[in-house]
This record gives sequence, structure tokens and C-alpha cells, in this order.
Amino acid sequence: MTRDSMKPVLRYCVSIVLLLAVWSAFVALGRVPRYLLPSPVQVLNTLFVERSYFMSSLAYTLRNCLAGAAAGIVCGILVGGVVAYSSFLRWLAEPYLIMFQSFPRESLFPLLIVWLGFGAITKVVSAALLSFFPVAVITLNGLCDVRSDYLELINSWGATRQQEFLHCRLPAIIPTLVSAVKVALPLSLIGAVLGEFMGGNTGLGYVIISSGSAFRTDRIFGAILLLSAIGLAMLSVVQLFQRGILRNFYQE
Repeated sequence: MTRDSMKPVLRYCVSIVLLLAVWSAFVALGRVPRYLLPSPVQVLNTLFVERSYFMSSLAYTLRNCLAGAAAGIVCGILVGGVVAYSSFLRWLAEPYLIMFQSFPRESLFPLLIVWLGFGAITKVVSAALLSFFPVAVITLNGLCDVRSDYLELINSWGATRQQEFLHCRLPAIIPTLVSAVKVALPLSLIGAVLGEFMGGNTGLGYVIISSGSAFRTDRIFGAILLLSAIGLAMLSVVQLFQRGILRNFYQE
């Protein structure tokens, strides 16, 4: 790992240490009751003591999040790609994609509960719903915004639709797709947790809701810490893919 790549990691570590220090000092002053704002040590102790409960909840949320993200990203890419290659479908579908992007899709979650019940499928669908629309819109815009001079050049060589896609549109759209995945993954996590808020009896979202009614703020902070770790881990994987595989792909 190079020195330049270590700088962001060092900056994040210093920022987290400062936050924990200020948090601990504020709690130590006794300005706020411990049941309202627990100390970082208390949160970590809760995570350790109740680790089996938190790990099972984390596994449930992560499983639903990844399944929903995979479904939403794949469907978004397929729909965006198909719509981009058909002027009629673009004319028909683009207003709906923009409309669903502009209103809170979370308002559909009560309908999902009515239609699908309180099981895991509702959380998966809610995660897929939040991740689908940005991916579809970004894919559609990326395929439609390929430079016209590139398309004219490759078409002047007698390229087929398939060759045009493989040698012109696909290399141009890959960085855009990576950006779409960066947007979709946190949204899928939000969708899975919101689905757990709406109903169910497990998952980190359920931990937050049930702990709030019991004034267990240490559990709430523990669940938030685990959700933050999931989000950072998913984005880190995408960053590694972007810096490694994509760099080699474009160098070749």
C-alpha cells in the first residue's frame, strides 16, 4: 500500500479517535444521563456481552441487504440498458423512472407489508426497490451520453450493434456503473433496515426499534456502529475493485 493510499485511512482513523475522545469526555462530565448517551466503552461492552444476539441480527440484515442490492443492481442495469437501446421504450419509461426518483419510495413500504407480509422477502424487496431506480437512471444516462464522435467512428467501420456495444459503449459505461453501485449499496442497506422498522422480529433495524422503547441506548448505538461498519465495508470493496481491476482493464 502506497503512502498516498494510506493518507485517507490515516485521516479517517484520526477523525474517529477524536470523535471517541470528545464523546467520552462529554459523557464523563456527567452532563447527560448514561441511559440517554452511553459512553463508547459501554457501547463496546454491550456489543461484546451480547455478541451472539448482535451477530445473528447483523447476519440477517446483511443477507437481506446483499440479496436486495444484487437484485436491484442487476435489474437496474438490464432495464436501463434495454430502455437506452429503444427510443420507444425510452419515451415510454423515462418519465416513470424520473418520477420514482423524485418521490420518497419509502412511502411504498406499508404496501409491501400488506402484499408480502413481515418476512425476509419484504426486506429484500425494499432493499431492491431503493437500489433499482438510481442504477436504472444512471445506466440509461450513461449509455445515452456516449460521445457521438466515438459512435460515428466505429459505425463508419461497419460495426454491428453488438460490436458497437462491446467496443464503444461498454468501456465508456463501466466507470458510470461503478458509481451506480456506490450509490445503490448504501441505499439497499437503508431499504433493508427500513423494512425491519416496519415489521419483523430480527435484524439490526429491529434491534434499534425494540431497544428504543426499552431506553437501551447502548444497544441502539451498537446497532448503528455495526450498520456503519457494513456500509464502509461494502464501499471499500467497490473502491478496491475500482482501483485494481478497472485500472488494469483500462491499461490494457
